Amino acid sequence: MTRARIAVVGAAVVACAQTTAGCSSGHVDHPDVSAPPSVPITGTAAGEPPNPCTLLTTAQIAAVFGGQVSTGARPASSTRTECDWTITGSKFGSGAKVVLYYPSNQSSAAFHAAKAGLPDAQPVVELGTDAYYLADQAAMTVLVGENQFTVQAVLTSKPDPVAVEDAVMAVARNADAAY
Repeated sequence: MTRARIAVVGAAVVACAQTTAGCSSGHVDHPDVSAPPSVPITGTAAGEPPNPCTLLTTAQIAAVFGGQVSTGARPASSTRTECDWTITGSKFGSGAKVVLYYPSNQSSAAFHAAKAGLPDAQPVVELGTDAYYLADQAAMTVLVGENQFTVQAVLTSKPDPVAVEDAVMAVARNADAAY
């Protein structure tokens, strides 16, 4: 257990078997590392969460993952509000990517329902109003007021899971501070 997690004792497990397809209410999609070219995100309407590309810098990601980091951009094929940073020469292997996106249902109720429905969700106490980490998806979802965002490391290799969690935590902490 890392310092970012707390033990879950006596928690009721809500029936939602996580399969390859995952639970529809809280599944973190694994974006295709070979996605088509990206297009910049220009902004969001008033009242929506901030542009995800403004929450992290290439320098912050490079400091955590190493290597050369591309400018954050929204994939042309994406239907969700997200920003991707591609990393070449990452300490976690070739073909790495950091993705920051907003789940489609932006509410604290949706966050808590998703968290309760994911038996492998590991609570995180250091971020936002609430947060959880999914080790099998290298994804951390953070609740900030009524909005939530997910930071995910998409890796082609299988590095040390604790090192990956620490990296995702560091990037999520930067995004939380900028939110």
